[in-house]
Amino acid sequence: MPLDWRKGAFGMIIRELIINNFKSIGRSGVEFSPGVTTIYGANGSGKTTRFDAFCWCLFGKDSQDRTQGGNLSFYPFDPEKQGEILHNVVVDVEVILQFESGNIVRLRRVMQEKYTTPKGTETPRFTGNETTFYIDDLAVQAKQYEAWIKTNIQPEMFKLTSNPKYFPTLDWRKQREILMELAGDISADDVIATNESLAPLKDELAKRTAAELKKLWQQQQKANTKDLEKTVVLINENRKNLASVDNADAVKAELEAQRILAMKPLDAARQEKADILSGTAVDKKKAQAEALEARLEVIRMERRAKIAEVKKPFDEAIAKLESEAATAATTIKGFRQQVIICDNKIREMQEKLEALQGSWESVDAEVFDEVCPCCHRPYEPEQLERQLAEFNQRKAERLDEIDKEGEKTAKMLAAEEVIRDEAMKEVQRLSSIELDMPAKRSEVMRKREEAVQALPPMENRQDWFEASEDLKCVNREIDELQIDVKLKLQDAEKAIERAEKPVRDIDARLAEIKAAEANRARITELETAQQNLRVVNDELALKLNLLKKFEEAKAVITTQRVKAILPGMDFKLFIYNSTNEGYSETCELVKDGTPYANLSTGEKIAVGCELITAISQHYGVSNPVWIDNAEASTKDLMTSGQTILLKVSAVDTELRVERDGEEW
Repeated sequence: MPLDWRKGAFGMIIRELIINNFKSIGRSGVEFSPGVTTIYGANGSGKTTRFDAFCWCLFGKDSQDRTQGGNLSFYPFDPEKQGEILHNVVVDVEVILQFESGNIVRLRRVMQEKYTTPKGTETPRFTGNETTFYIDDLAVQAKQYEAWIKTNIQPEMFKLTSNPKYFPTLDWRKQREILMELAGDISADDVIATNESLAPLKDELAKRTAAELKKLWQQQQKANTKDLEKTVVLINENRKNLASVDNADAVKAELEAQRILAMKPLDAARQEKADILSGTAVDKKKAQAEALEARLEVIRMERRAKIAEVKKPFDEAIAKLESEAATAATTIKGFRQQVIICDNKIREMQEKLEALQGSWESVDAEVFDEVCPCCHRPYEPEQLERQLAEFNQRKAERLDEIDKEGEKTAKMLAAEEVIRDEAMKEVQRLSSIELDMPAKRSEVMRKREEAVQALPPMENRQDWFEASEDLKCVNREIDELQIDVKLKLQDAEKAIERAEKPVRDIDARLAEIKAAEANRARITELETAQQNLRVVNDELALKLNLLKKFEEAKAVITTQRVKAILPGMDFKLFIYNSTNEGYSETCELVKDGTPYANLSTGEKIAVGCELITAISQHYGVSNPVWIDNAEASTKDLMTSGQTILLKVSAVDTELRVERDGEEW
């Protein structure tokens, strides 16, 4: 995707870098010049580490775009334990940036190890790293921090314009994409304008890209070539199978006349065979046999009717028994349910009578209490007689009520028992019908079979005997007649076979002539198709040749444009493939004829700075440029923006920082 860069919107410089516990650096701060800041130090003194710290603060990666993991750690190492990092330390890096607008922003990233103590244990366990972020001393979420970086610094563009080593490490496709963005779009019209002979491609290139057209036309050419090869093979095969017949039309006419003559004896032999097959004597005998068979079938039908007549009363009796049993099975369900209901009612009434008997005995056992229930004193003599009479009256009335209820219940019980007995009798009667039905049905079926067996056999009938004997005689006569017909048919078939031979010979010769005619027509058709395929192949070859010239012209224009932007270096942007005679895209940086990979460290740095200058000028960007191993280059490494030179100096065991005379 093209770089999304708003011209002049993101230029910035670094004012200060403050580091605590990052890799080999314990605590350090560097103030930068707006122009050139040079940091001197021996190998391993932490020059590159400061560049790493700056990149980590912004992007969470070092200057080589690597994240923490594996053998790479941003924590300081323990000096007492070789190869192990210090634990329980806080990595803290702060960067102060000033943007073109004059705004100053403080960015800070802090990382420390996170430990948790699992339940049931006392030893804390390392569970990962915890990172906090600050913008102008305000703590923010990781997403907010990353969004701010993306909006205000734009990581991809920043890396391209701040690190001379970054562009060459990109995949060649990404490098080419950036260069094409710098060079600007090269349209088909731009290419065609350089060579009028390419004009026929204009309409095609309006619909498809050159690569798509090339693929399409090569596929069509390949398919056409295969079809052409198949056509050649088919033409040769048809020519091999082509029979040589002199004066074919005259020969064909002569053979057709001979066939007409040869068909006459054949037709006669076939007619004779048909006459034998349609002989009348056999047909008459077959008609007699059919009539006799019909008479026998009538007798069979009469026999079946007589058997049905004998079976009828027995079948009706069986049906009646089954019907009565089915009715009994349905009816008995209602009486069985009635018996259950009656039993429940009888049980309830018996329980009620027992309860009434208990109530009567309880009331009858009651005795008059001569003590007043209110004042708990004996009744006065004048009250005693009256109270006793009232007690006896009430007792008698209650006993009478119980007696009446008992009589009523007893009558209802007797009536219910009568109903239950009647229902039980019906259940027993209907059950006997169900149980007796299978035996009765078997008996009726036995009698039915005896009645059928008592009928006289059909073979004893005189008319059956006569018709059967006559049918046997007629069938013998048919067999004798058919033996005579077979002999005549054998003679007729031999005559047909003799007459068919000359006809078959003539038909075979006619088939050869017709096959030769079809072969010649097919050869003509294939030769026409062959010519058409050659025309199409010539047209495709012409188009592909034009497309090759188009690719050559585009390669020249593209190379010229990139050269104009980066005059101090060359890029190999196309590879010519002799196999398919076409160009394929590539991207290889070349300086004075030497591939980038073979350049010295100083030359690589110089090339990287030239690229940064070109990209920065194209997009109007001014970002700080970190130049590591700057001492390797003998050229002026000044860039269009702030420059930070990291130089190896054996005499500087501790870092030394020099700033040019520019002031903030």
